[in-house]
Amino acid sequence: MLRSKKSRLVISLIAACLLWVYEVGEVDPTISETYHSIPIKYSNEQSLNDRKLAVTARMNKKMSVTLKGRRSVIEDIKSGDLKAKVDLSDATEGKNSLKIKLDIPGSVTVARKSDSRATVKVEKQRAAQKKINVSYLGEYKSGEEPTTLSIDPEAVSVIGARSIVNKVAYVRATVRKEDIEEGKHVTKSSLLAVDSDGRKVDCIRLSQDEANVKSVLYNTKTVNLEVPVIDHSTDGITRTTDATKSITVKGSAKKLKKVTKILTDPVDITYIYRDTTIDLEPILPNGVLTANESENLILKVSIETTQESKQFSFSGDEIVLNGLSKDLEAKVGAKRIEVTVVGTNSQLKKIKKKDLTLSVNLAKLEEGTHSVPLETACSKKCRNIRPSIAYVNIKLQKKNGRTE
Repeated sequence: MLRSKKSRLVISLIAACLLWVYEVGEVDPTISETYHSIPIKYSNEQSLNDRKLAVTARMNKKMSVTLKGRRSVIEDIKSGDLKAKVDLSDATEGKNSLKIKLDIPGSVTVARKSDSRATVKVEKQRAAQKKINVSYLGEYKSGEEPTTLSIDPEAVSVIGARSIVNKVAYVRATVRKEDIEEGKHVTKSSLLAVDSDGRKVDCIRLSQDEANVKSVLYNTKTVNLEVPVIDHSTDGITRTTDATKSITVKGSAKKLKKVTKILTDPVDITYIYRDTTIDLEPILPNGVLTANESENLILKVSIETTQESKQFSFSGDEIVLNGLSKDLEAKVGAKRIEVTVVGTNSQLKKIKKKDLTLSVNLAKLEEGTHSVPLETACSKKCRNIRPSIAYVNIKLQKKNGRTE
């Protein structure tokens, strides 16, 4: 009887265990779940700074982890609950392979992970002063332009690995349109180190994270730009200039109303011997600035040294008789005159016969035959005009033998 009771008790225990195993396996089974894009956090970077070292590259930024555990536990775990950490305390100059430490709930296990170690490159640290440039966000109307009046500070220290600091072109401060009110306004702007293309440079820290930017919204106006050019050369070289014709300026509406044109500082091209471009400096009234679109004002200077010639034929009748007395008539002795025009190829291409004038001055001359200097002129630019004769014989006599 006693043996029978013991047997039934054993059987009951076995059945209970089997039932528990069944219920656990069916109701709350063991499952696996993979979590992607878990950010890897790097700590104790200050220890590198203390040793004048800095990180140049973090090869591992995110990782994936597969966890194994009961469904009831796994289903409550979110990616944000998982922490991946790398301690930089032991990193040295060069390439480092550092252990990735995972913080996970205690009732689950790691079945698989994409990375177990992180590769970190370390270089000697460098600090450099970089200028702060302001970037204005938002859409502005035609005829208005946001303008920076001051930045405090104007530059900050950029600190990091030497190769990374060298990539930083400037530090950008951002001001939104809604931050600019009527009149002058100061904005506390966050700072960002960027390269020459305006892209963020990572692994960099700044001596300060913000700057005070004083801005104002100005009106703009486009007017003629006049460039005084000085050329005292006598070397036979043709210097041709082509300057920016207009300039857009900005300021208050009251200031711009008085602006009708802008002059630049004079430009002396006397001693320029090759094609070049010269930056122009506009002379601006007080309270008026150059708008962004007119920041690059230039004068192009082209040099031509090759000298060529071109000939034109004139008859005596084509000579202009200046100063001829009303009671006299003139007879020109020359029948044909060859005129040689000297200049560069580009100059001669533009010159036609109609651009040339041959003339004599007969003022105060009386009856008789006179040898008068032949004068030449050209309405187009050239280097020299050479007529085949220097003097013209002119016979003056009374009209019809009587005075009118």
